[in-house]
Amino acid sequence: MDEPLIKRSFSFNVLTLAGGTAFAQAIGLLVVPLLTRLYTPSDFGFYAQYTAFFNLLVPLAHFQYALAIMLPKEDSEALEVFRLSLRLAVFFVVVLFTILIFNDNSLIPLPEIFDKHWLLTLVSLAVVLGSTVLSFNEWSNRMKNYFIMSASRVSQVGGMVISQSVAGLIWGSTLPGLVAGHFLGYVFGLGVMVKGNKTLKGKPLFFSPVKPLINSLVRYKRFPLYNSWGTLLEGISSFGVPLMLAMYFQSDMVGNYALAHTALSAPIMLIGHSISQVLYQRMSENIKNGLDIKDMVFAVLFRQFLLSLLIALVIYFFGPALFRFFFGDQWSSAGHFAQILVPSMFFQFIISAISNVLLVKERQDLLLLAQIIRAIITIVSILAPGMMGLDEIDLLIVFSVSRALSNMVYLAIICKVARIL
Repeated sequence: MDEPLIKRSFSFNVLTLAGGTAFAQAIGLLVVPLLTRLYTPSDFGFYAQYTAFFNLLVPLAHFQYALAIMLPKEDSEALEVFRLSLRLAVFFVVVLFTILIFNDNSLIPLPEIFDKHWLLTLVSLAVVLGSTVLSFNEWSNRMKNYFIMSASRVSQVGGMVISQSVAGLIWGSTLPGLVAGHFLGYVFGLGVMVKGNKTLKGKPLFFSPVKPLINSLVRYKRFPLYNSWGTLLEGISSFGVPLMLAMYFQSDMVGNYALAHTALSAPIMLIGHSISQVLYQRMSENIKNGLDIKDMVFAVLFRQFLLSLLIALVIYFFGPALFRFFFGDQWSSAGHFAQILVPSMFFQFIISAISNVLLVKERQDLLLLAQIIRAIITIVSILAPGMMGLDEIDLLIVFSVSRALSNMVYLAIICKVARIL
């Protein structure tokens, strides 16, 4: 296939994913100003703790085997990996729920909001849904079914924010409205995935021979051995922050941080992850065919740098004004928090597009090392200032600068493996 055609195909795939994600993000951004007027920063603070717990567990439920769906040469072998990831997710959640429901906080310290059994039940079911969506997403990526991936994202985000808005209008400012909407969003997203993946029609997903599953379990054992621990560390770095902040500050501060982080993460979800998924598929093909990935990765890296710089400058100079305009006067603090978080998110946006380089090169050892560094820096940069009694502004400055440094190290490792450095 000639190079111009490959480039057009890559661009079209990115635009398909980015277009669907953009539409989903547009729905979310259009509704968030309503949500910030229906719910208080305190509501969002408690909700941030719930979603942090959820996001920590979802990538772990399938023990990272879903990431291996892309790698087999034969679709039949990839299907076995897909089946394995689904079954592991169910097993993980059954064990998790059994432990949590009988936990008295002496075995596993949990946030105060999880004292209610209904919330533990809902988050356990949500983890099954979230993990299953991830597995279907990887299968769709392998099949180059980017339209279904985009449609699922639109359904998930749209279903979530609409449900949360309706709940807020009917019930008022309550945590159950936010949580129920989050759960329903994943129900809608999974429904689209199941219906749209015609390559899985008629194929049993949970009732099939065990031997091929065991073969897949052994063949791709590096994913759980390295990636599961790395993903836990990455989850602590990315999603554990609200839980740690809640140890030192009130829920309204956590809510303001959550909104700032969500707003800054929108470009990552919109552009970075879309590029990353398509790049992963293209890099996998190049590796299988004995081709280099250096030029491909460098081109993506350069574009991400320029776009990240533009976004960073806008947030730094206009953050508080933009947050007050879009989300309401009570969210002014979130705008100031966003300004402080700019250095961290600048490098995070760049990394988001090329992070799969370490996976496609099967350098899970280096990925684990980078994740250990980031997790340690994240934990120390929050807990140490918190124990020292620093106020919220000083703590976030320490956190943002520390995370920026750790992201720079992570970026350097990726560039070294891609042979850019």
